[in-house]
Amino acid sequence: MKKVGFSRDSDSAFKSKYKVTKTLGKGAFSYVKIATQRETHDRFAVKIINVGEDSAARIEDVHREVEILGTLDHRSIMRYIESFEERQKVYIVSELLPGARPQCDTYGM
Repeated sequence: MKKVGFSRDSDSAFKSKYKVTKTLGKGAFSYVKIATQRETHDRFAVKIINVGEDSAARIEDVHREVEILGTLDHRSIMRYIESFEERQKVYIVSELLPGARPQCDTYGM
C-alpha cells in the first residue's frame, strides 16, 4: 500500500515542483491538467480541486479520495503519485494515461 498524505509546506510547494499546462477536463469544483515535473520532465495528470474556505465536508471527501487512490494497485487504474494542499486548493497528482478521460467530479466535487 502506498503511503498517502498531503504536502503542506507552502502555497508554492506544488508549483515549485510541477509546471501545469493543457487542460484535460473540467467539473463543477475541479479540473484536470497535464503537469510536468520540473526536475525529471516526466508528465502526470493533476486534479486541481477548489475546496473553498468553509467546506470541511468537501475537504474530508478529498482526503478520503486520496486515501482510496493510495490503496489501488491495478494495471487498468491510474497510479496515485502525491498530493498537495493549499489554502483553497488541493492538487492530486497521478499517472497520466494516454487516451483516458479524467473523472473530475468524484464525490460530487
